Amino acid sequence: MKIAGINKDISSTEEGLGDRYLILSEVPTHDWKRTFSHNHLSSMVLNKRSVSFSGNQITVNCTMDELQGQIDLLNSICEKTDADLLAAYEQAQREEQERAQRDQDKRARAEAQYDKLKF
Repeated sequence: MKIAGINKDISSTEEGLGDRYLILSEVPTHDWKRTFSHNHLSSMVLNKRSVSFSGNQITVNCTMDELQGQIDLLNSICEKTDADLLAAYEQAQREEQERAQRDQDKRARAEAQYDKLKF
C-alpha cells in the first residue's frame, strides 16, 4: 500500500496547519491500520504529525511546506507496515504447517500403535 495522491477538493488550501487528505492505493484493513498506527507512533522522527484514517484516505494535519516530507515519511511507514504484515502472515503460515505436521506425525504414531493391537 502507498499514498497514491491527494484529495484536492477537501484538503486545506491554507499555507499554515491544515488537514491534508491523502489517498491510499487501497482501502486499509483493520489490521493494516493498527500496524501502521503502531509503526507511526514508534517511529523516531521528530517532525511526524498525527494521522487518522477514513476509507481509503489518511488525513495528516501539517503545513503546506511540510506536506512532501509527511508524504515521504508516511510512504516509508506504509512500506514497513506491508513488510511487517507479510512477515506476520508468513510466520503464521509456517506455524500452521508445523502444527499440521506435528498432528500428522502424532496420528501416524497412534496408527502404528493401533495396528499392533491384537483383537
